[in-house]
Amino acid sequence: MSNSKVFEPVRLKRTFELIIDLLREKIYNGELKIGDRLPSERDMAKMAEVSRNTVRQAYHILDVLGIVYINKGMNGGAIIREPSNRHLTQSLNDLMGLGKMRLEDIIEARILLEKDIIQLACLRISDADIEQLEENARTAQDLLQQGKSPHRQNLEYHLLLADIAKNPVIKMVYSSVVNLLSMIIETTADLEMAKIIADEHLELAALLRKRDLDQLLVFTEEHIQGSKERLIAKSDGKPILTKW
Repeated sequence: MSNSKVFEPVRLKRTFELIIDLLREKIYNGELKIGDRLPSERDMAKMAEVSRNTVRQAYHILDVLGIVYINKGMNGGAIIREPSNRHLTQSLNDLMGLGKMRLEDIIEARILLEKDIIQLACLRISDADIEQLEENARTAQDLLQQGKSPHRQNLEYHLLLADIAKNPVIKMVYSSVVNLLSMIIETTADLEMAKIIADEHLELAALLRKRDLDQLLVFTEEHIQGSKERLIAKSDGKPILTKW
């Protein structure tokens, strides 16, 4: 057998990729922390003995990856950002836009994830957590009485649940799914739909206070399926697309 088939060509990393690897290593080992400002392009180029264009390219890719954000102006620069699920949400949105994923698929995933979250929350929730959920739902109801949309509060309610479950992996995936659904709901929901959601959130908090897992799981699926039916009714059966 010829040895020519055994080895792959060696690919050397480009200079800007080496800069990215260097900065990632410093972030992961704690030398650079969330909120820290990276050296200016000029200073980094001088320290790394590379061109400013190479540093600019590295910073741009780190921005696209969500590792830093770029501020413009006098006090601008690249700053280490808090990790987020933004790119996962965007990928899910793109799949929907390309017709590779349906609303029903997103809602099915949400039901499975939220049931897991509810089970964990039953084990880990505190009275203070329940009061925070209740306060969120009441704030949403107060906004509705003023004729205002509680969309942000209704989204935050589910993100609070994910925090209470205390599993960062489930939280990351679940938050992406909920964020995408929230974007869809924002384009279709009215105050009547928002009121149903806020009222059901208060009911869910009451069930969490009782730690009645069986009832919670049934209620959770009914809550999500109800939202699905209202969304489909609002869309008149047409695909619901979101703008990112």
